[in-house]
Amino acid sequence: MSDDANAFMVKLVDELKAQGLLRRDVSFVVCQAQDDLKLPPAARSLMWFIGKRLTHYEFREVYTESIAKDAGMKDVTAGQMLKLLVHRGYLEEHDKRRPRAFRLPVSRRMSSSRAA
Repeated sequence: MSDDANAFMVKLVDELKAQGLLRRDVSFVVCQAQDDLKLPPAARSLMWFIGKRLTHYEFREVYTESIAKDAGMKDVTAGQMLKLLVHRGYLEEHDKRRPRAFRLPVSRRMSSSRAA
C-alpha cells in the first residue's frame, strides 16, 4: 500500500472512531444496521443481539427461538427479521446448514448479485 493510501486509511479510521462508528466490541455492519432508517426497529434490535454472537470468518448456527428470546420478540418475527437482514446484505446465510447458520459480511453488498 502506498503512503497516500496508508495516510487515507489512518484518517478514515480516526474519523470513524471519533463518530463512534468503529469500536472493538461492535462490528461496522452492526453499526450500519443501527443507522439504517428503512429497517424496522425489530430488525435493528435483532441485529444488535446477533452481532454479538457472530464473526466475519465462520458460519455459526443461530436458533431463531434463542435469538428471539434474547431480543424480546416472537419467534415468527425474529425469523422474518433474519430473512430481511439477509436480503438487505447485513448477514450472510449458509445455504445448506440446518439449523440456520449466519456470519457477518466483511462489507455489505448493495445489490442482490453475488461477488465472483
